[in-house]
Amino acid sequence: MSVPVYYDNFQVTVVISTYNRGSLIKRTLDSVFAQTMPPDEVIVVDDVSTDGTGDWVKENYPTVKVIRNSVNLMTSESRNVGAREAGGNVLIFLDHDDELLPKGIEILLGGLAAFPEAKASFSDHTLNDKVRKKFQPNHYEFIADYKKRLSALRPSVVSGGYSLFKPKSFYRNLIRGNMLQQPYAVYKKVFTEIGGYRRSVYYCEDWDMYLRLIYRAQFVFTKKIVSNHIIERGSLSLNDAWHMWLKVLWHQFFTVDIIDVYSRVLLLRKISILYKTKGDQLLRSNFSRAYLYYLKAFLVWPFDPAVACRALFVFPLFWCKKNA
Repeated sequence: MSVPVYYDNFQVTVVISTYNRGSLIKRTLDSVFAQTMPPDEVIVVDDVSTDGTGDWVKENYPTVKVIRNSVNLMTSESRNVGAREAGGNVLIFLDHDDELLPKGIEILLGGLAAFPEAKASFSDHTLNDKVRKKFQPNHYEFIADYKKRLSALRPSVVSGGYSLFKPKSFYRNLIRGNMLQQPYAVYKKVFTEIGGYRRSVYYCEDWDMYLRLIYRAQFVFTKKIVSNHIIERGSLSLNDAWHMWLKVLWHQFFTVDIIDVYSRVLLLRKISILYKTKGDQLLRSNFSRAYLYYLKAFLVWPFDPAVACRALFVFPLFWCKKNA
């Protein structure tokens, strides 16, 4: 199967959520307009910037549709705002500090064109972490864990550098942690049907989206590089991240098919690991809270010998001795 050259059935809207990016958003917008297959529409959602970002974009890029939120909605809901206003039938979400490579949109659409049954298209990117002084030319060859996990997966069809995955086939691997990348392309209809981004998830919102998306829909994947992912500032604290990871996993547990026992077991094991990890972090600073987290880990997944030992024997005995 060859990838079609023409994509007459696609009307593409690129959605960019921004906050206080100012003129620095120029790098991102210039990369969008330098595409071999330019989008039909570009929407910038200004999430109540205080530095005039929205005005700057409107003045310098008159063809861009600028939407200004009346209150701060954060990234997830701002993307939903852009998606609702999109005129295209395919959405591509792009961070305001990243840049598309010239063939980025062409590559993403190539997957959808090659496999009409696919509802979303994913690819790879470079990572330039300016905060930690780290550069990765790609994820799926550079990161050993990603390479190992990807090689263990079996796509239903492979053609022209693209792999088609059936619903759920990638899902259980993704429970271990996110390994899909943004930007990605998704049909607006499908994005709307799964409810878009969840507003309450303000960290790892992409992981939450991918889990909900690929559980229900076929998607196409390629290792081709479509963008440069650039990190210029620190993210949320590890504690915030931990709470969001738990929120995502518990939501998945209560929404996956009731008969999908294997996925539910994997989710409980992952949740238990997170509780155990939190207990390990608190062990020296707050013994009582550490024990509570070990107990939660045991109640969620009582089959981990280390957790069971701490929750049922070691910690209670130590507690009694300490307070005797």
